[in-house]
Amino acid sequence: MFKDQSRLTLEANSRVRLEQRRDSSCIFLLAGSIKLNAVAGSKMGVCGLKKSLVATTPFEGVVTLEASNVVKVTVIQGKLVEGASVCSVSPIFAAMGGKAAATVIIVAAAAGGTAAGIALTRPDDEARSPSSP
Repeated sequence: MFKDQSRLTLEANSRVRLEQRRDSSCIFLLAGSIKLNAVAGSKMGVCGLKKSLVATTPFEGVVTLEASNVVKVTVIQGKLVEGASVCSVSPIFAAMGGKAAATVIIVAAAAGGTAAGIALTRPDDEARSPSSP
């Protein structure tokens, strides 16, 4: 639990590094999956595979490194969007593994077990369905 009452839960076989930078918390996902519950007003960033994601709070969701080049975000509440954060200027971010061309897949969890997904890629990448391998 963080000072602002936000919560971070690691799934089995997951690894993270945490860093406080000014008034923000940076979560560097090195392997596996985390569940994040960031309270309103919290300043949270999540970085994985050279991608910097910023939580629009309140946020609740799961972030998973699915492959060597895929970061999957399952959103329960709020938004976690790709963008610059204080985490992306950290030496830890510079040393993170992964490719700059990693894909971020955002899935909105819905009632009844259904979901909708959007794959975000670089402008020169071809569009593809989040359900395709």
